[in-house]
Parts: sequence; C-alpha cells; structure tokens
Amino acid sequence: MENRFVLLPKAQEDLENIFYYIAVELVNPEAASNLINKFESKFKELLIFPLSYPLIESKLIFQIDLRKCIVDNYIIVYYCNEKNKLVEIVRVIYSKTNYFQDL
Repeated sequence: MENRFVLLPKAQEDLENIFYYIAVELVNPEAASNLINKFESKFKELLIFPLSYPLIESKLIFQIDLRKCIVDNYIIVYYCNEKNKLVEIVRVIYSKTNYFQDL
C-alpha cells in the first residue's frame, strides 16, 4: 500500500486563507497559485520521505509526534501515521507567528 496524505479541516482552512490573502488582498493571484503548487509538491515529497523532517519539541504537545517542514514563509505541521501509511497535514501556519499557540 502506498502512502497517501490528507488535509485535516484546519489545514484546508489555512490553505484557503493563505490563497485568499495573497490572491485577493495582495492582488497577486499568480503568486498565490505558485505557492499552492509549492505546498502540493511538498505534500507529495512527504509521502516519499515522511520521517525526514524534525519532530516538534514542545511541552505543549505530548500525545502525538508532530513534525514540521518549511515552504517559503510557512510551516507545515504534520503527523506521520506509519501504521495506516498516512501523512496527516494538521496545519499550515505563517512562520512569524507563535505556531504552538495556533495548534
């Protein structure tokens, strides 16, 4: 069985908000599309090498081994469910925020 990924609802909302902000508020739909393409490429890379990025080390996160990777100014927070061969994208957060607070 091949690995697959799923966007959890909050991650889907994050991507929609990022696209809207760049495409509509910054009036740059081409940049928004390019960024979404970068995210999709990174999600596909995570299917091949899901454990290649570091775990998030925090006392606030204790039940699940969340990992993070960077795409431009954003942090993709994800969980690798090895048993089900599933990469769960938990959040996509702007890197200048306190992402522990946003999880």
